[in-house]
Amino acid sequence: MPTSRINGFPKFTAALLLCLAGCVTQPANDTTLESRLLGKWSASRYIGSGTREQSIDLRPDGTFVIAGVLRNVQGASSFHASGSWLVRDGYLTFKIAQSDGPGDFTQIERRARIVSISDWELVTTDGDTGREQRAWRYPK
Repeated sequence: MPTSRINGFPKFTAALLLCLAGCVTQPANDTTLESRLLGKWSASRYIGSGTREQSIDLRPDGTFVIAGVLRNVQGASSFHASGSWLVRDGYLTFKIAQSDGPGDFTQIERRARIVSISDWELVTTDGDTGREQRAWRYPK
């Protein structure tokens, strides 16, 4: 009887390792990332002496719309931006066509490396600063 336990152990271990290997997330290709990004996201971030809160609608036709508000000691002001977006080599790129927003919205192109994406959270690192950024999906 003890030998059957020993003989069964390698089989059990191999089966367990195969199950665990199936749970490991493989890097997604750009098309898969694009399809997972579709929809509306929210983000909030401290900038200077205030906060920037925004919604980002990533549309299937490759366009985006951002609506947000900048809050600081002087009050609150709304802003908007729009343009096109795509994923290339694991980076999310926004090409801004129109904007009345603050600071970095005046740049023509913004790029962020996609670190992870789940059904409810997107984690990126800013292409310029390397700072981690998070966004949360609006309920579908």
